[in-house]
Amino acid sequence: MPTLTDAVNTLVSNTTTLQTTVSGRITDMDGKITQANTAKVAAETAKAAAEIAKGLADTAKTDAETAQTLAENAKTAAETAQGIAATAKTDALVAKAATDTAKGNAESAQTAAESARTDAQQWATKTDGAVASGEYSAKYHATAASTSASAAATTLADRYTKAETDAKVVELSPPATKAHVDSLGINAGTLTGSLPAISGANLTGIESAGRLLNMQAFTNDPGTNNATRTQMSSGGSFTWTKPAGCTKVLVYCTGAGAGSSCNDTSYRNWGGGAGATAIGIFDVSAVSTVAITTGSGSAPVSPAATRAGTGGTSSFGSFCSATGGAGGGDAPYGGGVGGFAVGGTQNIPGGGGNSAHDANAEPGGGASYWYKTSGQHHNGSGSSQGDTAITRLRTAGRYGSGAGGAYGSQYIIEYRYGGAGIVVVYAYS
Repeated sequence: MPTLTDAVNTLVSNTTTLQTTVSGRITDMDGKITQANTAKVAAETAKAAAEIAKGLADTAKTDAETAQTLAENAKTAAETAQGIAATAKTDALVAKAATDTAKGNAESAQTAAESARTDAQQWATKTDGAVASGEYSAKYHATAASTSASAAATTLADRYTKAETDAKVVELSPPATKAHVDSLGINAGTLTGSLPAISGANLTGIESAGRLLNMQAFTNDPGTNNATRTQMSSGGSFTWTKPAGCTKVLVYCTGAGAGSSCNDTSYRNWGGGAGATAIGIFDVSAVSTVAITTGSGSAPVSPAATRAGTGGTSSFGSFCSATGGAGGGDAPYGGGVGGFAVGGTQNIPGGGGNSAHDANAEPGGGASYWYKTSGQHHNGSGSSQGDTAITRLRTAGRYGSGAGGAYGSQYIIEYRYGGAGIVVVYAYS
């Protein structure tokens, strides 16, 4: 059995061992505490670092957002700058076009100015002929005036001395008074010789357009009161020859009239229709002659079993024409209608013939532009009517008029022909 000493020794040994163990544990605990403290410090340091990192991250985020905003603003600014640049480009192109236009206008203005300068020089100094359209320069007129003045001075040299002229010449304002004339010393006793003949052959500037050169009438009717029936009713062919300097003509072209118709048994009379008239102004610059035709008046009918014939057509070349009037008569009853014209500036129809259905009525023929007939009642028999001037003047057509009627017309049928046509031409420069 162990002794107390052994027990004490064992206890001591165990205590030592326990102490050693405890010391080791304490030492180990201290190490852990130290480690814990170190870990705590490290954790706190990490926490602080994390907070700093978080702050840096927040700052970085803010900076990134700021950078994004700046980038967006920069993008907007760049787009604005791009728009401004495009506008500037457009403005530059417009400015270039305006510059080109201005340059062209400036060049045109320079050309016009140079032309005006040349014209001004011509109008101021040209002496070797007209500047334009028969107009002369100021220097030309001044030279002419000087020449005329010199000629006048030469002409008067044998009549006045310079001293006499300076002493006696006074300003004359028409009408001059006797005192003015006497002060010049001019009187019948001091004038000798004769004035030169003035023909006007060398005058210029009087050939202006529109001047009447001549007038011609193309007809066989002399217009007298004793003209024959043949002269009154017969048309013909003529030629108009253009006078020198003529460019335009005024033409009156009248067709022939128609004869009248009479039916003595039934007391019916029908006057003949008149020829039409074409009036026109025509340019004849390209021709030298023009063929003219004047129509013949148609013959009368008596008794009026049919209508009288139609008067002939008159014409002035291809420029204008006028047809003759139609004859009056039965089927249907009535006076003849007038003719019609074409080609004129004004085309005037011929007048229609009158008609009558009465023993005491004798109708007149249709009126032309120039003439109108009347009627005549038969007051005799056979040749007692005669070919008298009064008979012809009453019933025979002239210058395109229709013939008049006559009761008892079988005795004066010879005179009731339609009037021949006529062409009148006025020539102008």
